[in-house]
Amino acid sequence: MISLDETWSALRFKKTDAVKKGGSKAEKQKRPELSKYINYKTKTVKLPEDVKKFLSKDKNAIKSFESLSWSHKREYIEAILDAKLPETRLKRIQKLVHAMSSIKVQKKK
Repeated sequence: MISLDETWSALRFKKTDAVKKGGSKAEKQKRPELSKYINYKTKTVKLPEDVKKFLSKDKNAIKSFESLSWSHKREYIEAILDAKLPETRLKRIQKLVHAMSSIKVQKKK
């Protein structure tokens, strides 16, 4: 507990060195591995080759993914790119393909 004055004290103050960094949107935009596939200024998402390969196996999956909003595409691709192990990346790609396969794309009128 840190005493701020004779009346107030605090439990959760931390030194700046102890605070984790890298979780903010600004920090993610600086990461080169993300900026290769995600453009935050133009709000476009480019699929990594392995993701494109898995999605293109199912026509409905690729159509479903392309019908998503930019923010949903970005979240899926960020999750895949943030995987530290190849096994984790593969699992996340498989989850994406399964989720996109189960979505029915509505035709625009």
